[in-house]
Amino acid sequence: MRNVSSIETMLPNCGVVAVANAVGETADNMMSIFREVCRRDGRWLGRTNYVMRRKVLKHLGVKFAEKQASGSLKKFVEWETVKDKKYIVTLGDHIVFVCNGIVHDQHEIKPAAEHKFCNKRVKSFIEVA
Repeated sequence: MRNVSSIETMLPNCGVVAVANAVGETADNMMSIFREVCRRDGRWLGRTNYVMRRKVLKHLGVKFAEKQASGSLKKFVEWETVKDKKYIVTLGDHIVFVCNGIVHDQHEIKPAAEHKFCNKRVKSFIEVA
């Protein structure tokens, strides 16, 4: 599931990495797709917003549902997630990918209860079909 890439050391690109993991693409390729679809130039480092992420998912033909949530990441994973479903989760201004209780971001992969952002509040999420 994890797509390790040299591009992941660039910050801030958490949204690009989360979408890449959700659709099974490399972060390098996903960066190129974001640049093309969202019309960003070579100076763009990867900061995304929900409109950009939604636009790229639609461009790729991915079925998804946007939903609101509240509570910590740890509680979100415990209460809201379903086995084998993929989620792109917004935590304040950081984006992570969640699948089967494991949180993936560009820095680490850990179970939700052990992740460094386990107590951050979930604002919204995209459930990827």
